[in-house]
Amino acid sequence: MSNAEPAITYCFDGFELQPEERRLLVDGIPTVLGARAFDLLLTLIEQPGQLVTKDTLLERVWPAVVVEENNLQVQISTLRKLLGADAIATVVGRGYRFTRELHRTKNERHKTNPSRLTAHTNIPHNLGVLIGRDQELVQLMSLIDAGRLVTVTGPGGVGKTRLMNQCALDLAERFNDGVWLVELATLIEPEMVAVSVAATLRIDVNDIASASRALINHVRDKQMLLVLDNCEHLVDAVAALADALLSVAPQLKIVASSQDILGVNGEQVFRVPSLTLPTDKSPSAADAASFGAIALFIERAKLGDIRFCCDDQNAPVITAICRRLDGIPLAIEMAAARVATLGLADVARMLDERFLALTAGRRGAVPRQRTLQATLDWSYSLLAERERIVFRRLASFVGGFTLPAAIAVAEDSTLSHNEVIDAISVLVSKSLLTFDH
Repeated sequence: MSNAEPAITYCFDGFELQPEERRLLVDGIPTVLGARAFDLLLTLIEQPGQLVTKDTLLERVWPAVVVEENNLQVQISTLRKLLGADAIATVVGRGYRFTRELHRTKNERHKTNPSRLTAHTNIPHNLGVLIGRDQELVQLMSLIDAGRLVTVTGPGGVGKTRLMNQCALDLAERFNDGVWLVELATLIEPEMVAVSVAATLRIDVNDIASASRALINHVRDKQMLLVLDNCEHLVDAVAALADALLSVAPQLKIVASSQDILGVNGEQVFRVPSLTLPTDKSPSAADAASFGAIALFIERAKLGDIRFCCDDQNAPVITAICRRLDGIPLAIEMAAARVATLGLADVARMLDERFLALTAGRRGAVPRQRTLQATLDWSYSLLAERERIVFRRLASFVGGFTLPAAIAVAEDSTLSHNEVIDAISVLVSKSLLTFDH
């Protein structure tokens, strides 16, 4: 009979840290965490609520190694991205403090699903049903099969991330070394792209400058799919890293979501369309529900009111709402969420009269993806001034417009014919305008 000490587990906010197994679970599912970040988190958790000095952390995490303080900051940034920005408080000039309410248990191990433990992916399995995207899912899989770099692009709210993650999850078993999701939405500094990818792959990085080199050495012989999400504000850094990794790793594939293309040799671009809509303005319930936009609206409305259903009487109203929202999934979800409180007819009327602000966002999303206004503001902030001017002038159009009409509206003494065309091309590239062939 063993006299070994019972294993200790630390639990907080859906996370479970198992020091003996050097494993961190998120809602019972193992997540990737680099060795340095793991040791740092463990050191902070062992003294919950207390100040842990920088010297203590450096000595514990990098024993017998002299490192710069910025390495500590890199690992803290990685942990905050995973746990939440306020999980670790900075005590200015002194160190850090773990702030979450912590439960310490002995000899209690989480019962995880063995198949999930062996699955080579960190993409959540509880994505739910992907509605209205069967064709796009097959098309995206085909592109990934055929090429090595695919950029999933489209306007904010069209569902790039959801489609890409589902596709990657479905492909997980095809990659011996895994399918790994790297979230870039919260990053600001371009140099942190390589650091974030390295952290996801559990690669120890001594400093920011060595991150790309460490990644290149790691992936050379790997059969792996990297999934890079929300790249548009870091396009140059992501493009440079993707080019460097693909040039040395023949079995590596990369799929990225971005409102703008990466512009890398060999890149295949998949533009996510709006959800399908009936051409008939007064479809039957059965016909309407076969279209992606209507199916999504019905499903989301039912979440607010289980009694909601689509019938022959309200199918034209639902269709009109979804058409008014151009089949954009985020907009449809927000409008459907209002049905329980406003009723279907009032939602339709207020949308037509532009009195309904779609602001009931998703709590789990980053701030710029929670509402339509925030999504548009984010996209607009990434434009150069000339592009912003043209974009504002094009706002005078309702619905579509031709290129000659756009030039007539946007061209003046400060913007030449060619400058307007260039700006429109950029707006299409960055998914703020859609070119209808």
